[in-house]
Amino acid sequence: MKLTIKDIVARCNVGKSTVSRVLNNDPKVSVQTRERVQTVIDELGFQPNQSARAMRGASSPVVGIIFHR
Repeated sequence: MKLTIKDIVARCNVGKSTVSRVLNNDPKVSVQTRERVQTVIDELGFQPNQSARAMRGASSPVVGIIFHR
C-alpha cells in the first residue's frame, strides 16, 4: 500500500500543510512538531510521490522526449 500525506496526518494529528512543511524543511514548524512528524515519517518509511512533487513545481530528474515520424 502506498502511503500518502493523509496517512501521516492521521497518525500525527496535524494538518496536511504541517506535514508538507516538514517534508519541505519550512522553518515555520516548531521543533517539537517537526520531530513528532519526522518520527512517524521515518517509522512508516514514507516517500513523497515524485510525480506529484513535479506537478507542484519541484524539480524532478524525469525527462520526457516526444518525437514524430
